[in-house]
Amino acid sequence: MPAGAVIPARGTVEVRGTFHGRLRVGQDVLRDVVEAKFVRPLRRAPQPPGTPVSPP
Repeated sequence: MPAGAVIPARGTVEVRGTFHGRLRVGQDVLRDVVEAKFVRPLRRAPQPPGTPVSPP
């Protein structure tokens, strides 16, 4: 996947990377994050009934 790609909520992905209990980014401290080296979508999130799949 390209960097910055959006993965829909409740979708299933395979992630390979490094788990960090604490990761400092500038002034922020992130907890329980994965620094992903590889992300592959496995299953799309379910869509509610009636969701359009293309523009009208």
